[in-house]
Amino acid sequence: MPSKNDLSAIKIQPKNTLMEVKNNLQQSTPVKAWRKPKPVALKQSELIGLRFTLSELETIKEKAWLIPVATYLKDLLANQTAIFCEKEDSGDHV
Repeated sequence: MPSKNDLSAIKIQPKNTLMEVKNNLQQSTPVKAWRKPKPVALKQSELIGLRFTLSELETIKEKAWLIPVATYLKDLLANQTAIFCEKEDSGDHV
């Protein structure tokens, strides 16, 4: 019978050494974790600042409800006006 302090009964399982892990990482192909960037023409990078009275802003917030105010206003401009539609130049520019 082995003595109380005998370690010969312990089975040591092989573990990955730091060098093996490093080699495995170098061999695997890197995975791209990001998506492709938008084309420059489709990026919404330009900003416009608008000022409203307190009552005007409260009215807009009530109509927007849970939608962010800027998103609501942009949707109004895009869908309920012809501001973003391509049309012939009539010469009415100021």
